[in-house]
Amino acid sequence: MNIYRINLSKVEGRRSFPQFLSLAFHSTRRILGIEEFFDPKKVKASDAMVTGRGWTAADLRRKNFEDLHKLWYVLYKERNLLLTAKEKGRRNQRPILPSDEARYMKVKRSMASIKLVLGERKKIDSLLRAVVSSEKVQV
Repeated sequence: MNIYRINLSKVEGRRSFPQFLSLAFHSTRRILGIEEFFDPKKVKASDAMVTGRGWTAADLRRKNFEDLHKLWYVLYKERNLLLTAKEKGRRNQRPILPSDEARYMKVKRSMASIKLVLGERKKIDSLLRAVVSSEKVQV
């Protein structure tokens, strides 16, 4: 029996899923449900979280569609986590940390870069299809 696949055909309420679902290896504990929208560790205001730079369009042009899709999902979760923290701070009448605001801007710009790259690819694809279809008509 392959231990890396689970059979969802016998699970009730999961009929829309394929019979087998591949699971990937992760080094961290899997978080499901509403817990995904909260930071897993308690961060003090004095602790500075070091983050890297955002993704640029030049970086993303080298990625394939699957990698872009995975990155979009990770950025989407990070964005929701930061917006949840911002709303929690607003309800408790505490200002958002400047580091969180900077993280949010990096995530927002990275997501915009992904949209830009996918838009460029779509435009190139439509131009190539138009050229191919015009060549078929001339032949």
